[in-house]
Amino acid sequence: MEKSIYNSQFLSNLLNRKYKRNIVTRECDLERLPFQKKIEFTILRLSCLDFDEAQLTIQFWEDKKTILTILNNHNVFNYCLVRDYNYKMKNTLKRRIKPGIINVFFKKGEFNEGLFEELLTKHYGFELGKDNFLEIYLFYSFVTSKEITIVWLYDDRGFREYSYLL
Repeated sequence: MEKSIYNSQFLSNLLNRKYKRNIVTRECDLERLPFQKKIEFTILRLSCLDFDEAQLTIQFWEDKKTILTILNNHNVFNYCLVRDYNYKMKNTLKRRIKPGIINVFFKKGEFNEGLFEELLTKHYGFELGKDNFLEIYLFYSFVTSKEITIVWLYDDRGFREYSYLL
């Protein structure tokens, strides 16, 4: 299997392995931080990660136009809609419907702090019941010549980092 941030099966296997052999894991517990500090800390941590290439995977349970508008507002056009979400099925439990997926691609030096801040605000806002939220999950994948790092922002309580040495 190709070990790449663009191989969704590899990334899924990395996140879902019961025994994470050859993988360094770190967890950041943000539960005791106020809302704005959670966003600031997460952006600070993400901006400290060195990368040659990066991919942001957005899983969403919203109308794709909302997500695409946010990307366009931040002049991000290098993305791929992997799967659309059928948001019109309101009588079904949302979590049982497969989310839409958009992959956003970045090169070295393209860390878009404004985009990340808006997405984090909307992501953490959903969990805390804030206004103007989005029901999204965010996965950041960073690659250098020596390692692949995945950051999974699971909810407002924190995030996990997984580093796999190449």
